[in-house]
Amino acid sequence: MKIENLKFGKYSTSNSRSARWAEVGEIKQTATLIDVEKEDNVGGGIPLIVENDGKQIYVDSSDTNTMVFGASGSKKTRMLCVPLIYNLILSSENMIISDPKGELHQKTSGLAAAKGYTTILLDFRNLERSSDSWNPLEMIYDLYHDGKGHEANTLIKKMLNTISEGQRRSSKEPYWTNMACLQLYAYLKFFIATSTKKEANFYNFCKFFISNNSKERAEELSNFVAKGSDEHEAFLASTKNADNTYNCICSSAVEILQMFIQNYKLGQVLSKSSFDLRQLLKSKTAIYIVIPDEETTLYPLISIFVKATYELLIQEAQQQKDRPELPTRVNYVLDEFGNLPPLPDFSAQISAGRSRNIRFFLFVQSLSQIEEKYGPCTTKTIIGNTENLIFLSSREESLLKYFEFLCGKRYFKDLKGGLAGESLISTSELQRLKKQRCYSQALILYSRHYPFIAELPDEELYQVGNYSPVKSKEKQLPKITPYDVHKITNEIKDGKRSIVFSEEVHGEQRFFDKKEIKDIKDSDIWDW
Repeated sequence: MKIENLKFGKYSTSNSRSARWAEVGEIKQTATLIDVEKEDNVGGGIPLIVENDGKQIYVDSSDTNTMVFGASGSKKTRMLCVPLIYNLILSSENMIISDPKGELHQKTSGLAAAKGYTTILLDFRNLERSSDSWNPLEMIYDLYHDGKGHEANTLIKKMLNTISEGQRRSSKEPYWTNMACLQLYAYLKFFIATSTKKEANFYNFCKFFISNNSKERAEELSNFVAKGSDEHEAFLASTKNADNTYNCICSSAVEILQMFIQNYKLGQVLSKSSFDLRQLLKSKTAIYIVIPDEETTLYPLISIFVKATYELLIQEAQQQKDRPELPTRVNYVLDEFGNLPPLPDFSAQISAGRSRNIRFFLFVQSLSQIEEKYGPCTTKTIIGNTENLIFLSSREESLLKYFEFLCGKRYFKDLKGGLAGESLISTSELQRLKKQRCYSQALILYSRHYPFIAELPDEELYQVGNYSPVKSKEKQLPKITPYDVHKITNEIKDGKRSIVFSEEVHGEQRFFDKKEIKDIKDSDIWDW
């Protein structure tokens, strides 16, 4: 122990080891005040203290990530999620919001529009109602055809990892998923390289893959790909297996693509982007992603969107001149985060995002919910990078004990003069936090402050005004332009188009030589 610490009493008194509750003044001293009646609020965040009938909100406006724990029915949405979005709007911060029930858009989009926001709605619950559409392959396509093949390859691999993560974790043998992703990588790279921008969407890709994934077709397709390329090797890697093994790999690949092929209307919504993701950097923007919460089939779409937008934001941050951070903060408000498929490398994302002006607000039901998706070690890393932890209610023993431990113990002298200690709050007391119609209690561990219990009002008590939600625009779903692989391969055979990836491998375009390839007839070139 340093002598100066002893001198100033930092560690010398018994009280310094004792936990205590934070005082209101301590919280206010470092929190940011949001006044709902003013237009010049700067810096929104998770609500900590609410006063003056919901007109003044003390929030954490720092770069800190936040995780909220609350069982179903604990009012996570009404006490924290909706008020969070309210004050982010009042502070002119941009948002990407997962909205499983569609209620966040219903309750907050009107306020956002009134404050000058562009509101974007991706409604996968009611596809015909969705006023916007988004093509997950668009960014990959643009990168590849702009000569940024390495970046495109990286995004393809990350996207495949994202949509296959559920299968990988549920399978006892990851071999099948890994080989399926390798196979999908080869087909997807070929598809991206040979399609037009209008054709480059998941519906066309799935149709192309499912119609042409036999071992014979894969071997034939490899003839139109430059030898020595990664894609050529990827095409042949799975075909070297026995027929039964190859068929199992194909079945795994089709299972990974299942959500994209189950609904033609979904294919339409995912065929064209009605907005530019870079809009998040230019103007006030709120993106709502509505997913059916009664079944999880489409939940991977949120994971794909989060991953795609995060990669874009990181790229944009790195291109800033002075500091590698976004000029306007972007907040991920992920309701029901524990129900989403695990995001690959999320522990690294949540850590790196802070220095790039990106924040995450994660709303979960339990600790085991996260551990099941990410494993105990990664879960610890994720929680370790969320400096704000909020507890509402739970019967989960491990979560109760975790918060009891984090709050610490207070020490006192017992009847014999010895030092005794007790938990600042017990697991029993945690289970009895008040829940009322207008106000409910929340245990908040805010930054490096001592813990405190806040009485947070229901969303209805915030004085932000009454606004009708933004209505969905009536418009037809995008039409899908078909992809004609027969035309592509014929053009390569006739010398009208170079062999795919030849320029990347050889530094120049090379063309098809029929003499080098045997047993390929016109009838062998597959059609739809």
